[in-house]
Amino acid sequence: AFRSCMLDLARGYVEIDVLKEHIVRMARLKYNHIHLHLMDRQSYVLQSDVVPNPVGYKQYTKQEMSDLADFCKLLGLEVIPEIEIPAHAVNQIKALPVLACDIIDRKKAVDLIRKTENSRKREFTNNKLGVSSWVVCAGKESTYEIYEKIVAEICEIFNGKYLHIGGDELAFRNLGAHPHWENCVHCKKRMEEENIKTVRELYYYVIKRMYDIVTRFGKK
Repeated sequence: AFRSCMLDLARGYVEIDVLKEHIVRMARLKYNHIHLHLMDRQSYVLQSDVVPNPVGYKQYTKQEMSDLADFCKLLGLEVIPEIEIPAHAVNQIKALPVLACDIIDRKKAVDLIRKTENSRKREFTNNKLGVSSWVVCAGKESTYEIYEKIVAEICEIFNGKYLHIGGDELAFRNLGAHPHWENCVHCKKRMEEENIKTVRELYYYVIKRMYDIVTRFGKK
């Protein structure tokens, strides 16, 4: 009943004509959904009024994506757009620094990153924040306000049932990149207010907040 394929556009822009060729092939193979990965650490490949345009990355206009969704519908495919929260946020934090955690102990944060084995460690530390810019702040209310605007923008373009929110970082430390939530003014306050004891529980809180936002817009 559910036959889908994910195209990762955030890590590499694909020309519209080539995308349509993929979609035609999928339709011939009787797929009925197409999953478009639009947001990652490299870019947000959809032109947005919320997230500023990343330098050096091509983007799809809202009209292009709307037309593509119509093209998919014509061939019997429903588009599932995907954003990312809480991680893969290097580009989003660079564009909107307010999404970053406010670190309490910077030395502790930097030392934590230096101890990890990760090929992108240098990328996570060589930024204006001086610490990992890989994960958005879970404590600031502004984080959820920004993502609600992103969801609203997505919903204006894609009229399918589903919206994918990412959220694949259940075990952060296994990935060698850190949220710093235990070392953030706002996250610690949020954990106290919500009686949250662990980083994993705070992760669940983020996902629940995003679930509430998505369902308010009538999506699954």
